[in-house]
Amino acid sequence: MYKKMDRYVTISGKSLSTLSNYSRCLATMALHFNCSPLDLDKEQILDYLEHLKTKSNTPSSSYFKHTVYGLSFACRVTGKDASEISLPALKNPQKLPVILSQQEVKRLIKAPDLLKHRVLLATLYGCGLRRFELLNIKLPDVDLDRKMLHIRYNSCRNRHCPKCQGNKRDLWIMAREDELLNVPYYHIVFTLPDQLNKVALYKPDLVYNLLFKTAWSVIRDFADNHSFLGAKTGMIAVLHTWGQNLSIHPHLHCIVPGGGITPARRWKNARGKGKYLFPVKMLSKVFRARYIAALRKEISVSQEMAKALFANPWVVYCKQPFAAPQHVIRYLGRYTHKVAISNHRIIDIAGENVTFSAKDYRHGNRKTTIKMNQQEFIRRFALHILPKGFVRMRHYGILCSSKKGDIIPELQKILGKPEVHLSPVEITHRICPVCRKGTMMTVMVFSGRGPPPKELLRIMAG
Repeated sequence: MYKKMDRYVTISGKSLSTLSNYSRCLATMALHFNCSPLDLDKEQILDYLEHLKTKSNTPSSSYFKHTVYGLSFACRVTGKDASEISLPALKNPQKLPVILSQQEVKRLIKAPDLLKHRVLLATLYGCGLRRFELLNIKLPDVDLDRKMLHIRYNSCRNRHCPKCQGNKRDLWIMAREDELLNVPYYHIVFTLPDQLNKVALYKPDLVYNLLFKTAWSVIRDFADNHSFLGAKTGMIAVLHTWGQNLSIHPHLHCIVPGGGITPARRWKNARGKGKYLFPVKMLSKVFRARYIAALRKEISVSQEMAKALFANPWVVYCKQPFAAPQHVIRYLGRYTHKVAISNHRIIDIAGENVTFSAKDYRHGNRKTTIKMNQQEFIRRFALHILPKGFVRMRHYGILCSSKKGDIIPELQKILGKPEVHLSPVEITHRICPVCRKGTMMTVMVFSGRGPPPKELLRIMAG
């Protein structure tokens, strides 16, 4: 019977979890009677269903439903008439209507006596706002000319959310302003080949950590080499795992200063005369060899896969230095807290499809549109959710947190501190919602399982 059910599920395109649930319930029923469930008569089946409903350790209602539906499915697959065993009809739970009629909306808005309450209710319902969003609206947020309303979102603090990265990015940029050196900065991108995409899905921690480790080892050793620099340098690296079409495309954006500090605590500029930092082709060969060697120490790499990895040169791209230090800050701000896709790229979500814009880098950065169903869009976006606790932005060398506190001020005295002309950023998510002037401070942090205990509240109040 299981083979017939399996074949029917495969042909009809049903979920394998459905087959698993039905099979589990029918197998338990077969063990209870020591025979096939289809060999039971009407009274035996009703007694068993009553037993499921009345015994003390009753399974969940879903287990009872799967038993009934499983029996019906087995009868349909084997050709047996389900009416012979008289299965009970299961009622779907009634739900409230999601959409109100036009007359109901009018009665709802006219219910308050005061006009201001009617306006608030109409705005709440007409714009689809949450209560806390409506409470945070100020008069400047209403754009009457364009008939738009600016909503100030409370951050969910998820690093993969496209709405909640603005304040984090601004705070990070403000912190980096004091760490800039008056030297050229280079942008280097290390990209993994598509042959490693499956490994990245299987072991993302391993693949991405090796990417960080190998990229820094290459930059560090090239800088230590007197043929290229002969000094200690630093690096800021940001991991991106996506391409424009949301496919897996792991690559590392690195910002490297154009020089380093010598053992005599003096600054030494790179030898590229402002045109390049290190030879790109040599970087590519060393990066490929070291990454594959490190990967072989962690997992088994087949001869066929190794041959494919060595078949083509790996992409290492190095841009010319930035025109000024403030451009480094602006450029980094675009990459530090970026997610796989932002809202402005999503063009249409009508029906069952999602349409978004993308750049086709193979055809001169030509703008194009991509259309896919909702399930495929969610699947592709989920590919870029990093493992919990994974750090996707890291600092190395003279720019790491343990060294920059002493080295950066010393180098700024020697090289001079660059003037950064950036407009001040207003951080509004901690402004008091009552007086609109004071700044809120964190006084207590508690788990998401519920409010803090009363004893802790009394201590804080006292």
